[in-house]
Amino acid sequence: VPYVEIYLRPAGDLKTSPKELAQFVQLLLNRGKLGDTELLKPESLDRMEYPQTTQAARAGLKYGYGLANYTDLEGPVVAHGHNGGIAGFISTYKYLPDRGLGWVILLNSSTPGQGFKEMESLVRNFLLAGQPVPEKPQMILSGADLDRFAGYYEKRNPSNELFDFLDLLLSGRRVFEEYGTLYQRGIFGPKQVLVPVTANQFREEKEAAASRIFFTDDSGAMIYVDQGFYGVRVSPLWPWTRLGLVLLGLALMASSLAFALVWIPRRLMGRMRGVERLSVRGVPLLAALSLLAAFLVLDLAPDWMLGVFDILSFSVCLLTWAFAALSLWGLWLALRSFKWDVKPAVRIYSLLVSIACCGIAAYLGYWHLIGLRLWAP
Repeated sequence: VPYVEIYLRPAGDLKTSPKELAQFVQLLLNRGKLGDTELLKPESLDRMEYPQTTQAARAGLKYGYGLANYTDLEGPVVAHGHNGGIAGFISTYKYLPDRGLGWVILLNSSTPGQGFKEMESLVRNFLLAGQPVPEKPQMILSGADLDRFAGYYEKRNPSNELFDFLDLLLSGRRVFEEYGTLYQRGIFGPKQVLVPVTANQFREEKEAAASRIFFTDDSGAMIYVDQGFYGVRVSPLWPWTRLGLVLLGLALMASSLAFALVWIPRRLMGRMRGVERLSVRGVPLLAALSLLAAFLVLDLAPDWMLGVFDILSFSVCLLTWAFAALSLWGLWLALRSFKWDVKPAVRIYSLLVSIACCGIAAYLGYWHLIGLRLWAP
C-alpha cells in the first residue's frame, strides 16, 4: 500500500509496533526506566503529565493536557495517556501511575464509537478489580457563589483551525445556577451538573477529580476552561444572532432545492411555456448545490486523500469558488429581475436566496474557506 500524507500533517506521524508501545507504557510506569536503563528523569515525566504554562494551570487546575500526555478523569481513579488514529485505525494507551497499571488498545476502525469506549472500560475495570477506590472530592458552595460563574462562554481555542467557524457557531456553552446547583449546556444537548471541588474548580459527576476551572484573565474577563475548551464569557446576543443568521441563510438555500423539485418537473412537462428568465431561479439553485457538493466531498472522502493534490481536493477548491461566483451572479440576476417580466413572488424569493448565498459565502470567505487548498503546505 503506498504511503500517503495525512492532511493534518503536524498532528503526528509516529510509527511503532504494539510491543514497543507497551514498552513505552512500562517506561512511564517505571518513572523513566526500562529494565535497568534510565532514559528519562522522574521529574521529566512529571513535567510531561501535568500542564504548567497554561492559564488554567497557573490559576490552580492540576489536571489537563501536559506535553503530549493528558489526564483521563472518567474512571474511578485518574489515568494518564494519549490516543491516536487516522483512516484505518484508532488506538490509545493509558496508565495509572499510583497503581502501577496500564494498557494499550489498538483497533482496526476509523470511528471510535461506543464499542471502543466499552473495550477500554472493560480493561480498566478488570485491572482495578478488588482495589480500593478513593471518594470523589466535593465542596459545598452557596447559590450566590455559583451564580457568579453564570453566563455564555464562547470557545476561543479551535483544535482544528479549518473548522474554527463551526466552533464559534456551535461550541459555545451556557453556564447557569438552579436551586443551588451549577449546570452547563451546549448549543444543543442536555444540561450537565458541575460538582464543585474548590471555590472555582469543578468536575462532572462521573469524574474522579476537578477537570475545569473558572478564573478572570488580565483584562478582567471571566474564563471557563476544561479539557479541550477555553471559553470567554461574552454577551450571548451576537453569538445567538450569528447562529440564527447562518441557520436562516442555510434554510433559504435548502428551500431552493425544495423549490426546484416543483418548477423543474413542471418545466420538463411543458407546464411553464412562456416563462422566461429561468436563470433567476436556476443560478441560486446551482450555488446551493455547489456548496452542498463541496461539503459532501469533505465528508465522504478519506482524510488522507484530501492531503494531496488530486481530483477530490481540487474539487473542494473548485466547488467553493463556484459557490462564491454563482452567489454573486444570482444576486445580480435577482436585482436585474426588477426590470424583467418575472413574477413578483419568484423575484423576491430569488433575491432572498441570493442574499443568503452571498452572506454564507462572505462568512466562509472570512474564514479562508473559499478556494480552500487542502494540499497546500
